Amino acid sequence: MNYVYQHTSKRTWITYLKRVDGYAINVYVDLKKNKMIKQRLKKCKGCGEMRYCVGHGLCSYCYQIDYQKRKREKAKGTPYKGFLRTFPLKATPNTTKDTKPRIRKAMAPRRKSQSVTDKFLIAYFGFKSQRDLFNWMWEGGCEQRCPFTGEDLKKYYNQRSMRHILCAHVLPKSTHKLWKLNRYNVKLVHPVFHRLVDQGTDAEREKYPDWDFESWFSLQEQYKKEYETWRKEQLL
Repeated sequence: MNYVYQHTSKRTWITYLKRVDGYAINVYVDLKKNKMIKQRLKKCKGCGEMRYCVGHGLCSYCYQIDYQKRKREKAKGTPYKGFLRTFPLKATPNTTKDTKPRIRKAMAPRRKSQSVTDKFLIAYFGFKSQRDLFNWMWEGGCEQRCPFTGEDLKKYYNQRSMRHILCAHVLPKSTHKLWKLNRYNVKLVHPVFHRLVDQGTDAEREKYPDWDFESWFSLQEQYKKEYETWRKEQLL
């Protein structure tokens, strides 16, 4: 245990960190009186719960939120208005038997509401997400062989972390969002081939003369015309 000695004219004490209920608190030991002064639970100004406050009357969780907000406001050059409460002052205590910490509302994941266009695309293409599309392709939706390199892709079947890397969009999702779930716009390709057609240079592609990059880029030009025609027909 690391002790930090602090000497003053009035009092001499040592401080060290101690974990209590999962929180690291400062414990002060008065050397003259030989007494240990423990940090007390106080009501946090941010969440309103009884916790060990670390600064500005805030617990460690609320203090981090306050610190990050100060940092962002300082970078923007706007004045900081102070900590804004996101929880009621009369917080309900945790009466469950679960020892895991509660997930607060501020940390809970928030799902984006689907727009009318998103609902239409899901109903039109028949896939709720890219994961559903990729799983359908691996479970028999297409041949597990790269059509541009001739490489066998069955060895990646049990490597679930590699599945999404082998599924390449012919038309990029960033510029053609409406065809993100189109099964004809996604091809099972070799992972190196996927990287070369997305981020590679001509010099890097020349190292693989047996791979058919021309078919990929010609297919892109063909799909671009079909994409514009389809978008006008669907009034999107």
